[in-house]
Amino acid sequence: MRYRTNLNVQGFIKGAYAAAIGTILGACVLLGRIAIGDWLTALVALVSLSSCSVWKVSNPCWLPPRLSSGSSRSRCSSPNGSS
Repeated sequence: MRYRTNLNVQGFIKGAYAAAIGTILGACVLLGRIAIGDWLTALVALVSLSSCSVWKVSNPCWLPPRLSSGSSRSRCSSPNGSS
């Protein structure tokens, strides 16, 4: 705890936090670009994001929409990826 008042250490910690947040945000953008490939997935992502920002929804409540979108997607496409 002797470094708590050291300004150099505080600056380093702030920089490390900023770097970690930037890395996590960059990974989220890249994974989102890979994962969201069609309109149905984009719609599910937008509905999920908007409802998360409006209401506090617990994790078990997300299961039925995910299952229904996944099952409808698997019925709409063939195994080799062509419609």
